[in-house]
Amino acid sequence: GQDRARFFRDVFFGAENWQERTQDGRRTETATISTDIEIGDDNLGSHELTLVFRLDRQARGRATTVLRWGPLLPVLQARDVTDWYLIIERGGIGAYRLRLTQTEPA
Repeated sequence: GQDRARFFRDVFFGAENWQERTQDGRRTETATISTDIEIGDDNLGSHELTLVFRLDRQARGRATTVLRWGPLLPVLQARDVTDWYLIIERGGIGAYRLRLTQTEPA
């Protein structure tokens, strides 16, 4: 099976342009993706989000790939999306759609 810690970095977002840097002895890789975003019935259009990959997070039981919302964070925080579903669809390299929905995916 696919390594859970590396799936998003190597498979789902593997073809993106990842930049590597080392800070305090920890290797961090980042990539920027453009994605269409929907929160509930609100279509927010296309936005750039940053992906951050750090394998050392695995040792603490944390997610190794993190999605940074950037300027959209206040928009997300303004709504209670507790128990909602996050769906990320890839239509091709650089073509993504991210939806937050209360409806359970089929």
